[in-house]
Amino acid sequence: MMTTLLAVALSNGALAQTAQMSSGNAEFLIGAGALPGSGDPETFVLGFRGEVPVATGDVLGVGVVIPVELASSGDDGIGWQSQNTALEVAPSIRGRIAPDGVVRVYGDLGFGLVHRFSETDTWFGSVNNNRTTLMARSALGLEIGGREPGDVALVLEPIGYRHYGLDGDGADRFVMMAGIQVGL
Repeated sequence: MMTTLLAVALSNGALAQTAQMSSGNAEFLIGAGALPGSGDPETFVLGFRGEVPVATGDVLGVGVVIPVELASSGDDGIGWQSQNTALEVAPSIRGRIAPDGVVRVYGDLGFGLVHRFSETDTWFGSVNNNRTTLMARSALGLEIGGREPGDVALVLEPIGYRHYGLDGDGADRFVMMAGIQVGL
């Protein structure tokens, strides 16, 4: 289906591969959101994303994004302490409106893996849990700044959604991210 949409866009002239396309960009982001399985809305998220453009035109652009995100949260009380961490790698397709503009809107959709590990210590002992599962990732965001090599842009991603456990045990997380993008 994605191939069909890309072919229609190419035939309509909205999206055409150009000879002078940037070689990509890197994004460094921080954010907050609930960690899967913890329910803690105050989770710290650190992310790195590399993007390679596939096709670009005056109106639309398409690229492949490889996001790597690390989320961590912890809590404690009388007689117990817990630490929850998740590492996500979910290759995504990124669609972008006005790819050469100073202000650009983008949307991501991807699938990948998440590795969740948690440790809980109590007066009665410790419990460790590790699990790798399938996940889906989507996001809507805004980039403000240039895209040429060496340019720096502000990235605001107010809407991010993750669904974990595509293999049966589902959990959801909403994420808000902000950071910088460097043109390569």
